[in-house]
Amino acid sequence: MSPSKSLGLLLKEHRERSGMTLFDLAEKIGKPSIQFVCDVESGRRPFPPGKLMAWAKAVHVLPDIIYAHLMSLESSRIERLSGYRSPGKFIPAVENHAR
Repeated sequence: MSPSKSLGLLLKEHRERSGMTLFDLAEKIGKPSIQFVCDVESGRRPFPPGKLMAWAKAVHVLPDIIYAHLMSLESSRIERLSGYRSPGKFIPAVENHAR
């Protein structure tokens, strides 16, 4: 599945969970056509440059969720292409300040 399609499905799920219609979303992200919104959610069109965070904010998805989703997709793609299976999920290092 392409990153655009996977991300579109993720954001569509959040839009539907929040009870927002395609029309509501279109209004919040600058009034593109409802068909355009539908095409992006289904992966038939890529996300417009610079609009991903506004789209995510409109459907109440934190940037961290978008980042983790994209990292997971990229990790899966690398594993598929290389045949290498990573030992676990990507977890960013956290510096421990407690002593």
